[in-house]
Amino acid sequence: MKFTKISAWLLILGVFFLLSESCVAQKKGKKKKKGKVEEVVKEEPKEEVNPFNEFGCARFGDDKQKTLESASLYTEFYKQKDYDSALPHWRYVFDNAPGLRQNTFVRGENMYKEMIEAETDETKREELIAVLFEIIEKRGDCWGQKGSALGRKAFYIASYYEGRDQEVFDLFDEAMEVDGNNTDPEIFPPYLGLLYNKVRAGEVEKSKFDALLQKANGICDHNISNNTENVAAYQAAKDKIGSFQGNVATLEDLDAKNAISDCASCKAYYQPKLQADPNSLDIIKSYYATLAKFECKKDPEYYRMIVKRADIDPDAPRGLIYTAGNIKYKEKDYQGAKAYFNRALTMYSDDPATQSKIRYTLGNLAYSEKNYAEARNLYNAALPGITDNEKKGKVKMKLANIAYRNDKDFPTARNLAEEAAALRPNWGDPYMLIGQLYASSGKKCGPGTGWDSQVVTWCAVDAWYKAKKVDPSVAEKAQSKINKYSAYFPAKDVGFMKGYTNGQSYTVGCWIQRSTTVRLK
Repeated sequence: MKFTKISAWLLILGVFFLLSESCVAQKKGKKKKKGKVEEVVKEEPKEEVNPFNEFGCARFGDDKQKTLESASLYTEFYKQKDYDSALPHWRYVFDNAPGLRQNTFVRGENMYKEMIEAETDETKREELIAVLFEIIEKRGDCWGQKGSALGRKAFYIASYYEGRDQEVFDLFDEAMEVDGNNTDPEIFPPYLGLLYNKVRAGEVEKSKFDALLQKANGICDHNISNNTENVAAYQAAKDKIGSFQGNVATLEDLDAKNAISDCASCKAYYQPKLQADPNSLDIIKSYYATLAKFECKKDPEYYRMIVKRADIDPDAPRGLIYTAGNIKYKEKDYQGAKAYFNRALTMYSDDPATQSKIRYTLGNLAYSEKNYAEARNLYNAALPGITDNEKKGKVKMKLANIAYRNDKDFPTARNLAEEAAALRPNWGDPYMLIGQLYASSGKKCGPGTGWDSQVVTWCAVDAWYKAKKVDPSVAEKAQSKINKYSAYFPAKDVGFMKGYTNGQSYTVGCWIQRSTTVRLK
């Protein structure tokens, strides 16, 4: 093979290139050890990442890559509100890397809060609440928020459960003790409210309430003065705390109220209050309720407060209005009683039995005023709702008296009296009235004198003897009537002329139409 001039040159260049590379390689190889030292000196030292956060909680766990992947995955699912998919990844981060970031807890709390609100199965709901509390407590431990965690747990317990006020109170108390000037301002109003209720119930001394007011105000002032990032929240809390200041006076008044032990001390406490504010429904209601508590229902002040409320309270319950009517009735203020009873009558439209009682009493009022027509209407309206035979008998007798005295309707009066007697077999009053009806019939059944007008007394005496027999309580009055009207019996000679002798049977005519025994003087 022939070499051209160019080929020769290329060959020379190639050899030169190979020799050059060899030299460079030898130089590099020779400097490698030296260069290693230089690289170590010049290289930036690798940062040692602390595996724990400042509160001692793991940032990445045993598998940093998996932790970061899980955090990324649950975050995406969380944003889509796909909690079922988010939870396994979130749980890995929560269990293995609680010190990674606070969002783990914020988002976990949000997810479980929503799941709790949606859950209807009580057992599952309790399990979810237990995890929520675990999240809150671990956040407190891993991010230096112990006090805040206690406060948040208290809020959730108050929200999810009833009757656990003491537990909520204790958590607020501990949160404030732990956090001091860093106490979450949102806990002050509910904490103060719970404490105030405890003082009212006599469970805690008022001095503790005063001390907490001062402490809460001091914390708010500290944060406002130092212009912390939550100045607005502390100012809002301070404003709410201010509303509790007035309760201090209320609690002082409560001490005086708690000292009430009898009727006299009750009146000594309430009367000045009522003088200062005569139409305060709160004072009036509390006054008569306290009088009742200490068995002062016979005290005139008790009755006065009932009537006072009935006067000024358009929404007073119907029972109170009815009671006011009875109070006025006993005081013989019949016009006042009628006003309350008529008001109560419309309020008891759904209670026929009580309406009957009211109508009966209104009937008595009308009767006492000799307004017999109104009384009769009221009694007749009351009768269907009266189930007690004794009271029904009284109504029948009232109606019998109205028929006798007002209407001069003797047959109706007798019928009503007999109905009353049937309702109360041992009652003498109906027979006393029947006897009076007969004795008053001389001019109805005759000229007023003579045989036809006198024989009615035989029936009258029969009725009064019956009254004596069934009811010893009227015996004396009945005998007096018998003695009086026996003097009006027909004489023997008149009877002889009529063909009658003592002991014979005789039927009195006229409206009476009753069989009796001949009795001659």
